[in-house]
Amino acid sequence: MVERDWNPAIVLCLVLVVMRLLALSSFFALVNGIYAEPSRGSSLYPPGLQPLINRANTLLSSGQFLDAAKAYSDAIGISYLS
Repeated sequence: MVERDWNPAIVLCLVLVVMRLLALSSFFALVNGIYAEPSRGSSLYPPGLQPLINRANTLLSSGQFLDAAKAYSDAIGISYLS
């Protein structure tokens, strides 16, 4: 059996290449998640659900609890219908 001596510089380069590829794949996954718009017919959310949730979040933040609860209820209804 032939034993190979690995040069530490080669090993370091290989490790750096693998780390760079992992970083790039994470970056592309992040960018894809940022630019995905679930309210536009994506299979993740039914159309119109995300804007309704955003509206409910805004209402809740501004202290309009009853309107926020209604918007959340409407969002739950939309998610159950699809």
